[in-house]
Amino acid sequence: MGSRYHTFDIHLTYIVWRALETDRIYQHSEHVHLALLRRRRAVIPDIPNGCSGMACARRFKEGTLVGVLETRMAIQAAYNEWSSTYDSDSNATRDLDRVVTEWGLGTSRFASVIEIGCGTGKNTRLLSQIGTRVLALDFSDSMLAHAQRKLRDIPNVVFSLADITTGWPCATRSVHLVTCNLVLEHNQDMSPVFTEAARVLVGGGWLFICELHPCRQYQGTVANYQRGTRRIQVAAFVHHISDFLEVAQNSGFTLTSLREWWHENDDGKAPRLVSFLFERGA
Repeated sequence: MGSRYHTFDIHLTYIVWRALETDRIYQHSEHVHLALLRRRRAVIPDIPNGCSGMACARRFKEGTLVGVLETRMAIQAAYNEWSSTYDSDSNATRDLDRVVTEWGLGTSRFASVIEIGCGTGKNTRLLSQIGTRVLALDFSDSMLAHAQRKLRDIPNVVFSLADITTGWPCATRSVHLVTCNLVLEHNQDMSPVFTEAARVLVGGGWLFICELHPCRQYQGTVANYQRGTRRIQVAAFVHHISDFLEVAQNSGFTLTSLREWWHENDDGKAPRLVSFLFERGA
């Protein structure tokens, strides 16, 4: 893969990212943010025209300016609608996520696995091969229905409808691996997910996360699908790299691995995905 920052747009994004990562206010930040916002208003329609660069930067920090703000019910409805074509749509992010998960976990073995946001089961078959027992959770009943039909021949997977921001249907200290793929962007507060992962994992258990890279989000990228002539964007929230690391540390996790990932067609572009492997303390 090529260098990450080749275009003017990506260079601007990187400056913004570093400024936000460290919470420093650079003298040129106002101009940087305004330039980015002018470029992004077409895909982030809720940015007010009167929003100053730094005011909007602070709202970026809070995760409130990516896509059209919607309720969790609207996000759930979007995934219910998307489920009928999710597997067949052209989707480089989905395909790369599958590759990343196999690369990160494919040679390991676990007695018990929880898959957070299993969707239509794109990673569930792999998890059933590396885990003795798998509990696959999702809050979209339509996504779950597709996964159950597709994977009905796998006896060691149990599918369950669940809101991952509340208590998971699992005993404390009973799980050896928790996976979370392309889910956290749809949760403004990641803390409940990390808190539950810390509760259910045994000491030394793994938390594997793969998410849309924040640099892509800074450029206006969100999960989306086509319906007729309409392009539907699913509401999302920006989480900076430091946000993942901070909430993980506060929840008792230690970072084992952090990697950035590009699809084969992404040469010269910002990384598409970022993956983390965290280990729970004893």
